[in-house]
Amino acid sequence: MTWKEFEKNVREIASYRWGCTATQRTIAGVRCDCILEVDTDSWVAVEITQEHNLVKIREDVAKLISLRNHLIADNIYCKCYIVMQETPTDAMRDTGKAQKVTVMSVKEFRDDFFNYSNYVFIRKQKPFGSLINIETGEPENNIYVNVSYIQKDSGNQFTVADIIDNLKRGKHIVLKGDFGLGKSRCVKQVFDKLTANPAENFHTIAINLRDHWGAKRTSEILSRHFCDLGIVEHNFMKIYEAPRNIYLLDGFDEIGTQAWSSDARKMQHIRELSMAGLKDLIQHVQGGILITGREYYFNSDSEMMSSLGLSPEQTVILECQQEFTDSELLDFIRNNIPEGIGSETLGELPLWFPKRPLVIQLLLKCGDIFSIKKYLIIFTVFGIIF
Repeated sequence: MTWKEFEKNVREIASYRWGCTATQRTIAGVRCDCILEVDTDSWVAVEITQEHNLVKIREDVAKLISLRNHLIADNIYCKCYIVMQETPTDAMRDTGKAQKVTVMSVKEFRDDFFNYSNYVFIRKQKPFGSLINIETGEPENNIYVNVSYIQKDSGNQFTVADIIDNLKRGKHIVLKGDFGLGKSRCVKQVFDKLTANPAENFHTIAINLRDHWGAKRTSEILSRHFCDLGIVEHNFMKIYEAPRNIYLLDGFDEIGTQAWSSDARKMQHIRELSMAGLKDLIQHVQGGILITGREYYFNSDSEMMSSLGLSPEQTVILECQQEFTDSELLDFIRNNIPEGIGSETLGELPLWFPKRPLVIQLLLKCGDIFSIKKYLIIFTVFGIIF
């Protein structure tokens, strides 16, 4: 992160935290990175630094003391902070504390307003869409295999890294695919990657849309999402529209319609009504959005774009691959079967064998995954006809 990006990020957090504009100012010859006039007699001063050494902290503390003394003479109380990119040492904190200056990392500064670290920890303990262990009911944690997703218009291949890059630039991405092709797994991988760096200046919010039947407004979706996680988070509603928030919205087809009609036009209207809350969220937020759903839920892409409130200029439509390639299948088996499987295994698979992620996962749960009888039992249960 560049200095300008870091400085801007801290000012944005400060502005939301205290509800007023944060500006760089020079007061009585002291140039301060961030000043907030919370009230006529109550200000906040924040020094911002990417340096991680005690000498720099002492210099900034001295600067803030000088500023505070000047403001006190004008009957203005000033609360002082030093915000660092990295976690400060105990010596740095103690140096500030001795002069009533709070020294903290940008992660701590952000978490004081919206405890994003707590959100990430709790969210990772919960299922992502259909990623549930069929035996235990717990979230599925198979190791991700690098696969590609196909852009519908151009045929270009997108990786998870490409998706993340587009989300950071504020693009809207729709990922479509049949059940079991890895949409939820993609969402989880994107979430894991975006939340891997605690100092990352994006908030990534991952929502299972199946939990939000009947929602008509953004506030209903977000409030229910945090409530379901056991988090009381009112401050996030103040910043939910911000461009640094990325939303991962899994399963537009699972929001469900609450009525049915044999009239195609009425069904389209019913689908549109069921998307009201989701459309409200998409149209209000400024950051990137990844939204997933089944291929044939809408009659056409134009209906989908209209119902979800998506702009063609800002939206990329991707599709999941129908099956693993041989190399992807081998990687998945090697990474997710404890005893390991060699490349010779692929030759044992029948030609008709569907190399879909969910099918492979089901077979893994059966122990001897290369038993033809077990293939037939599983596929009969799921209604697969050869």
